Amino acid sequence: MNVKLEFDARELFEVFKNPERKFAYATAAAINETAKQVQAAAHQQTRERFIIRKEAFFFGTPARPGGAAARIDVFASPTKNRAYAEISVSGPGTSGNRRLLLPTFEEGGTREPMTPGAKSVAVPLLGRPARPSIRGGVPPQYTFQGLRFKAYRKGRKTPIRRRTTRSGKLSVFGEFGRVNQSILGDFQWKGLERTFILKATKAEPFGGVFQRIGAGRGDIREIYAFRRGMKIDSRLHFVDIAVRTANENFQTNMEKELLSSLAHGGLR
Repeated sequence: MNVKLEFDARELFEVFKNPERKFAYATAAAINETAKQVQAAAHQQTRERFIIRKEAFFFGTPARPGGAAARIDVFASPTKNRAYAEISVSGPGTSGNRRLLLPTFEEGGTREPMTPGAKSVAVPLLGRPARPSIRGGVPPQYTFQGLRFKAYRKGRKTPIRRRTTRSGKLSVFGEFGRVNQSILGDFQWKGLERTFILKATKAEPFGGVFQRIGAGRGDIREIYAFRRGMKIDSRLHFVDIAVRTANENFQTNMEKELLSSLAHGGLR
């Protein structure tokens, strides 16, 4: 018995027309899928190593996934001759990056004040009004903006001016509680919620923010400590995670995209 097999090869020839273009599109799709898997792995690592207070900030939203923890800044694109993707740990804009400490946890380092001239960082103490719980942020009235510290000398409010600002007003604080301790001087700084600043105490050699809670001389409590040279440990290992995730997934993604291209008659 003889069997004759006949094939219509026209579709196969169509698939392999312009193979460079089809391969480029498949490669870009594989790279971008791998980048998303790296992003997911970085997000998982962040959740395991930190207590997250602002989900949307770190991980984005369904409409705009990513967030500061792992943002895909650049996708691979054959039309732009770009055979790579870029993922970064970064905040939204220049000011966001300046405040973001997360990248420092990759290799470790020292937390430095971000306000020019500052020497100390203000740390809210856990269990006190500025940081009631580990999962809660600083209540608005206990941020430095909310406390609205004013300078006093001999019990009288003292106007302080500097030439470098349009308003002429000088604040002891920069953004988000970073203390410009170089201008504390001989002034006494008092704020709302019965708060005040001590430049140095026996327990806090660099000073802190305290709050009066009673009429007695000792009826005060510390709510912020001014610290210097705060060490940041290495705990994220995002680079290792990215390399491992890419090695584990890219080949599979590439094969999947090539097979998809063949199954659908190629990418047009």
